[in-house]
Amino acid sequence: MINKTLALVPQVKVVDYIEKHMKKYKILFFPEKSNIFEKDMNEIFFNETIYNNGFTLNKEIYLYTGIEDDQFEEAVQLSLFLNDKVQNNNFFINTSYKEHNLIVLDNLDFIEKLLRAIIHDQKITDERIISIREGIFLLKDK
Repeated sequence: MINKTLALVPQVKVVDYIEKHMKKYKILFFPEKSNIFEKDMNEIFFNETIYNNGFTLNKEIYLYTGIEDDQFEEAVQLSLFLNDKVQNNNFFINTSYKEHNLIVLDNLDFIEKLLRAIIHDQKITDERIISIREGIFLLKDK
């Protein structure tokens, strides 16, 4: 059973992302035009029925994004939404002005440390991390 999830610069509103960055490929994801299905897919992480059965209560979620990522605000909304839905909700925010790919590629050392900490049930330690409050962390740029 999967109890821990790490999402790197997540595309929270999937359809919005596809529409903005991959419009010519949208037909591959949604071969038949269905506004209802697209709306459901765009809101899938906020669908209360997914969380109603209590299945997610013992899960740990780790989100890593940056302030300049396309869907930073959506990631903030998701993190806030998940607070009472999962056992352990951790939100890591990179403070650099780098965009989507670079906040991952330029921070592979941090991401590796984070993965090791998650796997071994340890608290991550890194001199660049600033704890804002339980579950919310800033990662200072290199």
